[in-house]
Amino acid sequence: MSDSLIAYALTHATPDVAKTLRWLECEFALVTTQGGATEPFGNALLEFRRLDVGVRIIRDKSQWILDFSTAPDQIYRGLHVLWTAMTDEQPEPRLPRDDDGELPSQLPAGVAWADRVPAIVAWLAADDRGAEIAAADQWWRAAMKAYWNEEQRQDPK
Repeated sequence: MSDSLIAYALTHATPDVAKTLRWLECEFALVTTQGGATEPFGNALLEFRRLDVGVRIIRDKSQWILDFSTAPDQIYRGLHVLWTAMTDEQPEPRLPRDDDGELPSQLPAGVAWADRVPAIVAWLAADDRGAEIAAADQWWRAAMKAYWNEEQRQDPK
């Protein structure tokens, strides 16, 4: 099933997601698969693991999402959180939509997974990053809360 789910995912992936999947196949072990063509909306989940790093790719209603987990907590956190932890870039929450009001097919919007995933994996392998990840997670939570509070003030219904 895992080979067929990867083949399914590759046929529906954006070019960047496909490149990332191929890299993960070479560098990680595929440990969990769910979904595929018979699932509603063609949803799929592929979880890869190497030592203390997990990478999970999810296709949900034609939208691709990538998360990381690290030991010891094994909690999955979004690519945006790990990138913030690695770079100290300030979170910029937004709900990106194209001109037709549609969400992008790959999140975070405009982020090249094929470039960031190997960089994050190398960064995670170099040292214990728990403190940086926890701080970035809290930073994102606060930024998202402020963003949604602002959205509600601008568009009260």
